[in-house]
Amino acid sequence: MVKNRDFVYMESTGVDYLHNGERVGYQLIHSVQFLGTPPLSQYIRGNMSMCAVYRQKDPYSTEVFIKGYLNPAGGLMRSIVLHSAAAALLSVSKNVYCAQMKKLVWTIRNRRLTIVCGSSAGMAKVSDRCVNCKTSPKLTDTLLDGKKRRRTCKICFRYVCKSCREEAMSAETLAVARDEVASQADVFEWNDTYTSSSGTELVPIDDLNDH
Repeated sequence: MVKNRDFVYMESTGVDYLHNGERVGYQLIHSVQFLGTPPLSQYIRGNMSMCAVYRQKDPYSTEVFIKGYLNPAGGLMRSIVLHSAAAALLSVSKNVYCAQMKKLVWTIRNRRLTIVCGSSAGMAKVSDRCVNCKTSPKLTDTLLDGKKRRRTCKICFRYVCKSCREEAMSAETLAVARDEVASQADVFEWNDTYTSSSGTELVPIDDLNDH
């Protein structure tokens, strides 16, 4: 029976510039030891050190370079650690979704600030038709003016009909993401290396490319 591992680490993310002026993003993770976080009896405390660099290749794709070390401790076999470690590093692809959500939140917040400041003159005129299917609203939708705000897009504030709202709410996230990736097949290009180790042996990520 194999015990679960836990890690205590410090993380830093940000943007910096290379000597040639190119802007890159970075993510640093390094294990640390604190008196307030002693090892737990039900887990084995592991150690790791990882560095990731993000370089924008073109307006639609980003290169990702990862290098690191992992020591799960406890004498685990290399083959057991390999799959979990590789999956953890490849989860960097989820950053795309996180970035999209961050931009969406920023857009919504910025729109609200625009309305509060009374600077809505530059906003597009709201149409009486559904912004998606161009269907005119029903009479009941027009009469229920108090609830109409909840039937508009949170970004453009345009009317969205009931059918389009139901279709959007029932759509599977995975299917939507798959269609998006299929329509932009060249968007995601990843340059990844993996990491693993057994026992107390530190193994660089590059070594796993041979397996």
